[in-house]
Amino acid sequence: MKSVMDSTKSKKKLNELKCTFITMKEDEPEKIDTKSSELFENETRNNMVKWLSFLCETLNFNTQTLYRSVIIFDKFISVSDLLENEDLTQEKMNLITIGCLSLATKLEEINCNYVKFFTDKVINLPDCQIFSVKDLTNMEMTILKKLKFKTLYTTSYDFLIYYLNLAEYLYNFPKFFIENIKNYALFLMKQNINTNLFLSMCQSDYAFFCLQQAFIQIFQNDVMQQITHFFYDDDLIRIKRKAANNNDDSERIFNRNSEVNLFSFSSF
Repeated sequence: MKSVMDSTKSKKKLNELKCTFITMKEDEPEKIDTKSSELFENETRNNMVKWLSFLCETLNFNTQTLYRSVIIFDKFISVSDLLENEDLTQEKMNLITIGCLSLATKLEEINCNYVKFFTDKVINLPDCQIFSVKDLTNMEMTILKKLKFKTLYTTSYDFLIYYLNLAEYLYNFPKFFIENIKNYALFLMKQNINTNLFLSMCQSDYAFFCLQQAFIQIFQNDVMQQITHFFYDDDLIRIKRKAANNNDDSERIFNRNSEVNLFSFSSF
């Protein structure tokens, strides 16, 4: 009787994990079209993301803040017509970048009002005030309107935590082991966030790839293979179909050619 109960409980837990993944995929941002702006092709995006990474580390922001701000930044420059504006100076790019970071802190940080701090300490020199608090606030609104107020995307950090929880459940790894793998995967994610590797993948793929590399380093290649199989079974197909039938916008959520292609593994 106990084994039957354990089996039922385990199956319920696995179904919950699969449903959680589908929900996360619903809010995953689409891959950026790097041809949508020359800012992706020159060093502008690269330098600005490096700056975001430096600021988040220096100011001890949450890990999620960095990935949230980069997604907002990438989304904004991909849909805006910045290069058509002759006034696009480095100072203006700094204002845009900090506007994205400020929006991310409002969502992820406990002390979420950094507007004055960013204005006084980051985008202005001590003896030269270029922008005001109002300028930064107006930039935040410009970004939000351009993105149609959509900023709560599922980030690669969200997917990383999800995969780690799944691996811990499937393999019963000790906490310290999971923490070490997490730290190394985060190192890889941060190291490549300003590269084409990040831009070429969707968020779930990017987190999967970096975590896969972390496990490969300790010769645990089978872990991510098992996680891959987890997403390719009859239960997930059934859950996916049920979710699609209950959602009028299912074409947008599951716009895949393959029946169960929830990952774009070709990017690996």
